[in-house]
Amino acid sequence: MLKKLAFLLICGSLLAACGTNENISKKTLSEMEPGEKKPAAGGADKNAADNEQAAATQQAPAIAPAPQEAAGEATSINWDDFFDNGDQTKPSKKFAGMNGKKVVMEGYMGELISMKGGWFLLIPQPGAECPFCSNDQSYWNRIMIVFVKEPNHLRLIPGKVRVTATLDVGAKQDQSGYTTMFRLYHATFESAK
Repeated sequence: MLKKLAFLLICGSLLAACGTNENISKKTLSEMEPGEKKPAAGGADKNAADNEQAAATQQAPAIAPAPQEAAGEATSINWDDFFDNGDQTKPSKKFAGMNGKKVVMEGYMGELISMKGGWFLLIPQPGAECPFCSNDQSYWNRIMIVFVKEPNHLRLIPGKVRVTATLDVGAKQDQSGYTTMFRLYHATFESAK
């Protein structure tokens, strides 16, 4: 039980850190800490006042809209399809080409579930390593954030689950408030036999 609690605390901290990322290609996590102030160069008083005013008027990054629900037959994808040749810095050509398409995927529900937000994490195996991005965001882990079609029916299913949904690919801030690379929208899910 203590291992599980420690795992959840670490993952929650990493998810919060990943979620504050506004520009994944140019900043490290230490540069993205909320409230961090950088020293002003020359004319410190004027620059500090200008910086405070700019910060006060700056808005939070926009949350990317969900794609439209895809129709038609679902194409099966699996955990080996995420990246090409072990390069975990960008999505595979297969995933990029299937962006906006209806897919079916099997995995396990992570323990981080937002009942109110209507989403859960789909991971490749039970007890998988913490599924969030690396500290310097030089790679993305194999994980899907799943936004369910009917949030009122969201519940934890032990064992393998099958998810049918619209695939959305590319790093952006999603409806969970976190920056993710892979998302499934308009999802239905069931226990996989």
